[in-house]
Amino acid sequence: MSVPAPTLWSTALRACLSGFAALGLDADAIRRGSGIDAASLADPDARIPFAITARIWPVAQAQWGKPGLGLHTGAALPFGELGVLDYAPASAPTLAEGLASMARVFRVVSHGATQFEFERRRRDGDGTIRFSGAFPPDVRDYAISSFFHRMRHLGASPLEVTFVGPPFDTLRAYERAFGICPRFDADANLLRLSAGDLDRPRSDARYRGLAPIVGREVERLLTEVPAASATAEARRVIVRLLPSGTVEGAAVARALSTSLRTLQRRLAEEGATIRGLVESTREELAVSYLSSDRLRIAEVAYLLGYSEPGTFTTAFKRWRGVAPSDFRRG
Repeated sequence: MSVPAPTLWSTALRACLSGFAALGLDADAIRRGSGIDAASLADPDARIPFAITARIWPVAQAQWGKPGLGLHTGAALPFGELGVLDYAPASAPTLAEGLASMARVFRVVSHGATQFEFERRRRDGDGTIRFSGAFPPDVRDYAISSFFHRMRHLGASPLEVTFVGPPFDTLRAYERAFGICPRFDADANLLRLSAGDLDRPRSDARYRGLAPIVGREVERLLTEVPAASATAEARRVIVRLLPSGTVEGAAVARALSTSLRTLQRRLAEEGATIRGLVESTREELAVSYLSSDRLRIAEVAYLLGYSEPGTFTTAFKRWRGVAPSDFRRG
């Protein structure tokens, strides 16, 4: 069985380019330099291969020429540019209900590549927004920064911000962007929100009447998204588990609320294995991370679950025939 390559929703790509424009960058030049077709971008339901859309970050960085591109793009992205992803939480009776709806529709954004999760350990407790997946380094900061400022726009004050991996700008830049000091090299990219903010009835008259329209659009979009393959589901979990070290099949199955045997059977039907997925995911992420100078080789090794940079170097030579440092130099 063939597993579709990851794609990005055109609306999400247009929003990112709008964020670049808000920073004063030439967004159309970035689009052209990335090889993205204007007609596809204009189609609100178009799906663009993730391998192509990822090119916008190095092209934009060449214009930006400073650290913190993802962080500042997320902060600059105007509310509403993400369409239903913005208006789902804005029009809901409470932020908690809106984030649950947003988590459902996020499957439309980058099917097979990234994941947005909203979780509460107790119905009346604090909640977390978690972002994970296989993406270029700057997307990590872009996603968390844009989520953070959307929560602020909706009247919430996130209590905590954490990132997998190191900072890509000065700590002062992150403190200015968030008003609090994030924690780095954490287990997850997430925002923590208070129960009070999540459960407070929303009364913003600007969005109150949008709920029926947004609800219909959410359902329309979801009917057009194919069910996630076992390979895509397993891969999403593998990406999340990699920084913790060795990824065992039992841990992947547990995260997917299934048995190891059932997961292995489903993967076999798609011509995949857990071991093969771990290997291919590591290789894909390594290439993505090394395409940017944001991460040192040792940091790339850590994010891929290797305890020693030398072990990563050996694996990378097996994949690509050259050392990571030589691959980066080009």
